[in-house]
Amino acid sequence: CKILLVDNGSLRPDATLGMRRIAQKLSDRTSLKVIPTSYRFADRIDADRDLNGVKAVMFNKVIEEQQTCSDYLVVLPLFLGPSTVITKDIPKTLTRPSRQVVAPPLAEMTDPARVENCRITELLYRCALSLFPYSALI
Repeated sequence: CKILLVDNGSLRPDATLGMRRIAQKLSDRTSLKVIPTSYRFADRIDADRDLNGVKAVMFNKVIEEQQTCSDYLVVLPLFLGPSTVITKDIPKTLTRPSRQVVAPPLAEMTDPARVENCRITELLYRCALSLFPYSALI
């Protein structure tokens, strides 16, 4: 099983680097492979200059590569608000629905009940808090 942590994407290198740190912490804590991916924009960032020489991984590219793979794929959206990327674009992109699952989006991060009721969401939330100032998440 692979987990794709996917964000909307950004032209800001800090967004990609931050998501990589969150994915690594999730991998460390769950012993699952978590791949940080961006839905759009991040492929325009200069990898050599701004991303420690490692290109941003794009969601669509990973989905294409997974077409011949027998692994189950869990898509874990890392969005702090509602988005059509989660509700429409990602489901359209999935090529093998029987082996690809979209986890509930992290759209209600300000709802403490939502965070407490979902272990992975809580873990992501705590990772995000440890990586970013609290004010950045509000």
